[in-house]
Amino acid sequence: MQTSPGPAGAGATYRQIRTLPRRSEENLQITAFEPPSRLTVDGQLGPFQATTSYLLQPVAGGTRLTNAVELEPISALLRPVGPLVVPRIEKAVAGNLSTLRQLLEAGPGQEGEGGGSSRGLRAGPADVAPA
Repeated sequence: MQTSPGPAGAGATYRQIRTLPRRSEENLQITAFEPPSRLTVDGQLGPFQATTSYLLQPVAGGTRLTNAVELEPISALLRPVGPLVVPRIEKAVAGNLSTLRQLLEAGPGQEGEGGGSSRGLRAGPADVAPA
């Protein structure tokens, strides 16, 4: 939900409510907004300061979506925990991109199959191209 006045764009703020792995509420800010190809969002995700970016590039037959996530523990005490979180984030990002690809390939009201990919804390590239 947008929490700042005005249109979506750089500087706009949002509140996100997640339920997995547990309920949490996060405040996010758009730091780069270049339709139709680039979006970057900063915010605190749990005990981490996060920067998430999305880059859309035309490719033969569709669009390539590259998603990058950079996490920095808020507390120095959490730095040793960071590497333990990476596999969970990789799995979640890959699952989300796979679901997105399936939805785009299937079209409205249908179910499809597809796959996504993530690599480390910087996920991507993942080809997400409608059939």
